[in-house]
Amino acid sequence: MTLSYIPNILSFFRLLCGPLIFLLFLENIIFYKWIALLIFFIGSVSDALDGYLARTYNWVTDFGKNIDPFADKIFIISVLLLLFYTVPHFFPLWMLIVVVLRDLMVTFIRISSKKNKISFNTSSFAKIKTIIQSIGLHLCLLIIILNSYFPVNLKIIYYVMFFSTSITFLTGLDYLKIYLQQINEK
Repeated sequence: MTLSYIPNILSFFRLLCGPLIFLLFLENIIFYKWIALLIFFIGSVSDALDGYLARTYNWVTDFGKNIDPFADKIFIISVLLLLFYTVPHFFPLWMLIVVVLRDLMVTFIRISSKKNKISFNTSSFAKIKTIIQSIGLHLCLLIIILNSYFPVNLKIIYYVMFFSTSITFLTGLDYLKIYLQQINEK
């Protein structure tokens, strides 16, 4: 095995992390919740690392171009489902739906762009969204864990996720606008 497979291995690792985080966090054992948070942190770092390695060392593969966004979606949606399941009053269904629909739309745009031979690159705004979303999810999981030790105002989760969901929605609109412009120019 060559080093060039590392980005794909990291993506595959992240693909497995999402469901594992979900299962660990649901256990009523605080140690498991901390482990789930640690796995989420490592998975988040692996997201940045696999992209960096692939671009820096030209380890980009067609498989990697497909597995990376898929792994990212499973990874994040697993944690969003976890929040919806554990604190539905503070992460309501509409927020989950907005994020999932945005991801489905971006996937459609990615596939359609490839089919129509239109370049599709991750926007800077979407990269910022990923950072905001990751920090927000880490914070929400940490708040839930800390609430096991002493009372924490869980309403903070709502505000953090409202901000994250709003940014996610706006990046979806941005992608749609760019895509429609490119289609019209073709």
